[in-house]
Amino acid sequence: MPRRYAVALDYKAVQKTKSGYHDKREFVENQLVIARVVDMNNLETYFDKAKHLTNNYLGNWHPFAGRDPSQAHGHLLFLSNDYYDGLSGNFSLNGTGRFVGV
Repeated sequence: MPRRYAVALDYKAVQKTKSGYHDKREFVENQLVIARVVDMNNLETYFDKAKHLTNNYLGNWHPFAGRDPSQAHGHLLFLSNDYYDGLSGNFSLNGTGRFVGV
């Protein structure tokens, strides 16, 4: 991103946010999707290009349901390798990703 930004969300509301597959309306109105994409200008176009071709859904995954906010945790956000899985942020760091500090 060419600019710096921060996102503040109500953690209890985020915990209740659906993690999984969404139709277009659910996807473009999802507060986590909006926080993750930052720029709303291309969100509907992204959905249309990335959605599952026959089922018209796209995933937005998160790890927050059932998490204790007093315990530190981190997850990477990435585009899944399956074209219809969408925004994946629910895998643990010991699985598919690691933080790198310099």
